[in-house]
Amino acid sequence: MSAALFSFDFRSRVVLDTNLLANATFVRGGMANRAVDYLARSGAPTYIPMAIEDDLKRRATKLRLRFGLNFDPVEATLTYARQRGLLFYPHPAGDYIRRIGARDEPLARSAQQLAGVLITDDIKLVGECRAAGIAAVQPWEIARSYRGPGELPALLTVARALLPAPEGGYLFARIEPGDWKGLRVPGVFTVADAGQMSLRYEAENEKWVFELPKLGSVALKRDSKTHSHFVICGQYKRDRGKLRLELSIAEPGQRPERAETYLTCPSPTFNRLELNIGHSSDASHHWNGNIRDVVMADGIIATDTFRRMAASQDLSPNPHDGNRLEKEIANLVGIRMLAPTS
Repeated sequence: MSAALFSFDFRSRVVLDTNLLANATFVRGGMANRAVDYLARSGAPTYIPMAIEDDLKRRATKLRLRFGLNFDPVEATLTYARQRGLLFYPHPAGDYIRRIGARDEPLARSAQQLAGVLITDDIKLVGECRAAGIAAVQPWEIARSYRGPGELPALLTVARALLPAPEGGYLFARIEPGDWKGLRVPGVFTVADAGQMSLRYEAENEKWVFELPKLGSVALKRDSKTHSHFVICGQYKRDRGKLRLELSIAEPGQRPERAETYLTCPSPTFNRLELNIGHSSDASHHWNGNIRDVVMADGIIATDTFRRMAASQDLSPNPHDGNRLEKEIANLVGIRMLAPTS
């Protein structure tokens, strides 16, 4: 199934996966944390499988060894779950769902038996569930569908941004060209510009361009005649002493196209968070059409992950949680260590 944007039904029963619950507990302000808060505010019946405690214990062991924790992250997570009024669901009965990976199958079967929706940021799991006829969405869909006290500002229902790193960063977007679609006109249409990197379409030359100003660019020849919905991602990564620039583009029902180039140059430096959506930094070029989603962050998006996101109408990166759980745990440990003792 393909989820419609901004239309999550908060009357639905919901099942959370382990990573989402852990992120909601420790990554305050992240999309997982917001999603659980909005579900609680809306009174949506929200479940976590009883077996989730075993999964949490496996993760907690790794965290304890790495950080020498003086508190129990499992108990902290379960306390958070109780405070939010989450419900425990027993191990599901019924037939094993063979389309789902072994570790995640009980979660998917719980959602199936509850006739509910699985909430997860695991792009692969979302695809597997939908292929098996089980509803699954990202916490991002919950956060941007919610209307009420504490709702996301309008801009944040479209854009998410974190500071890119010297080692790697990306710009991801879902866009719909305007009336110029299919025309070779002397126009440059900028989707997003972060000062040190930008995504744009040069209509006269019929090519998409991902550029790091003063460093270099990579382009992909592509007309805009066939479809109105594009998924596009430009990214860079330090690779074997060089800077690799990559541009990926996909349309519904088609295989992604990709172009890359290698530059002998330093990495870009981002000193402040800047993201211009729908126009260039100097406002000389603008986008004409719809922008459904823009994400900027550090790291890169794997080819298979981009393919899975492009095959949907709604899936996208979630930099506000991602792999930041351990960083937040480390920050929490630091705070506890520096806190005055009584």
